[in-house]
Amino acid sequence: MTSNARDGRRVVALVPTAKDGAMIRSVLERASIECICRVDVKGICEELELGADAALVAEEAVAQDRDRLLADWLARQPAWSDLPVLVLARPGADSAAVARAMDRLGNVTVLERPTRIAALVSAVRTAVRARERQYQIRDYLLERERTEAALKEADRRKDEFLAILAHELRNPLAPIRNSLHLLRSSTGRDRQSNQLGEMLERQVGYMVRLIDDLLEVSRISRGKIELRKELVEVAALLRNALETSRPIIDSAGHRLSLSIPAESLIVEGDPVRLTQVLANLLNNAAKYTDAGGEIWLSARRERDAVTISVRDSGAGIPPEMLSRVFEPFTQIDRYAKRAQGGLGIGLMLVKTLVEMHGGSVEAHSEGVGRGAEFVVRLQLAAVESAARAQLSDVRVAATSPSSIH
Repeated sequence: MTSNARDGRRVVALVPTAKDGAMIRSVLERASIECICRVDVKGICEELELGADAALVAEEAVAQDRDRLLADWLARQPAWSDLPVLVLARPGADSAAVARAMDRLGNVTVLERPTRIAALVSAVRTAVRARERQYQIRDYLLERERTEAALKEADRRKDEFLAILAHELRNPLAPIRNSLHLLRSSTGRDRQSNQLGEMLERQVGYMVRLIDDLLEVSRISRGKIELRKELVEVAALLRNALETSRPIIDSAGHRLSLSIPAESLIVEGDPVRLTQVLANLLNNAAKYTDAGGEIWLSARRERDAVTISVRDSGAGIPPEMLSRVFEPFTQIDRYAKRAQGGLGIGLMLVKTLVEMHGGSVEAHSEGVGRGAEFVVRLQLAAVESAARAQLSDVRVAATSPSSIH
């Protein structure tokens, strides 16, 4: 059926003779139902292509469809369409033609002749009403497709805007930072100048971090992130993540407990991205834990996988938020100040990067004020030789991961 097929009370009839067609057309038009009659299968298929509420087919005419033209047309209907077909059968025992029609034509109703006019009109009206409900389903599906297309286009434009915005904002930050460094060098060492310089550098650093987060979201949304996988020792990942997050942990006076298994645990992944994941989780724990709190970082084998845990004694997560913490732009209102006005995208980045490695990440908390734990699970690589197991000294490139908000 073409996309511009007409709707309405329109029935197409395949009749054995023009006389039969004139009689059926007269009966249906008195009931305000338009009827188009054809005496050949090709003609009725052409009319059906223009749109119809039902097809009315005489048993004798079914026998004409040796090439299955009508059956093939009905088989090509879109998913929403199931055109009602009314077969006017000759009196007596069931014929082979009627049996074939029921098998081939799908939504078939058989009316035995002679048929009372009232019964024929009633059957046609019932078919028309069923067809109208199909049109309603079609219109709903079309509207949903248009809505989905509009949302995808809006999402694409949003991603493009974020990418352009982040790049344009990032360009002037490097000369601003360099200028601040020169100003601090040239203005002497008086206390007020130093304080102002340090404040400006902190704010510029903060802007860089937010813009980097925007760039990461844009890259992920557009599928621009490519993983450079290699065999990586889990202990090396933990050490490099800790090195990255050490300043924020130490500045808050937190106590850190590190537990690394003695055995060599090796995963296949992008060392920079996996370091980013763990450093983000450590930064998150440091920010949402009051000064002087505790943070635990550990790894252990679980059969063919490694489980990495980042646990803290901090603010905790309300039960209703546990299922939402990995959604983009999500923040816990009562702790928004701890996030330092961030964008609320860090945990989304963590989840995306872990899943790109074929792993999973979960959040656990016993409630507000009772700390939180994030558990990352990654599949262990199949390392066949002792030589390859010496990857504990593998170089993991240092990175400045986007912090979590």
